[in-house]
Amino acid sequence: MTCNPIPHVEEKGVYTLLVKVDSIKRVQVGRLGQLRFSGLYAYTGSAVGRGSTSLGGRVSRHLRNEKKTRWHIDYLLRCPSAEVRGVVTSRTGIKIKECEVSQTILNSGWRVVAVDRFGSSDCSCRSHLVHMEGGLHGALQAILRAHKGSGLTPRVFRSTSC
Repeated sequence: MTCNPIPHVEEKGVYTLLVKVDSIKRVQVGRLGQLRFSGLYAYTGSAVGRGSTSLGGRVSRHLRNEKKTRWHIDYLLRCPSAEVRGVVTSRTGIKIKECEVSQTILNSGWRVVAVDRFGSSDCSCRSHLVHMEGGLHGALQAILRAHKGSGLTPRVFRSTSC
């Protein structure tokens, strides 16, 4: 697998973070309340702006420790036992692709469970965060298939093998 540095160019698109939570943690997630996390999760979001809201800006923000808690994923990522283990990005200017990729992961046949309403407060999706059973490599392959299945060309920008 080839891993590239996070892009700093003004690309627009969709991304999926592969997040590992090493131990069982209860996290207050905004108005969703207390949620319990443990294991491997895939979070899909969009980055269709410029600068800080471009793919490079958005993904870099998620990887930083110091940031304002704004989105559901911020609550999970501030948990000390949560670590981003992989990032898949695809270029597109269509915001709806975020929903399509997320739902493709959820319906992929891979062993996944939606975390209801997580990351989907501005759309009608069940969730943009899924718990993925199994190993890191298999989960990453399922995410790549979901991006490709949505007509996108995915790139891996960070994983434990980099």
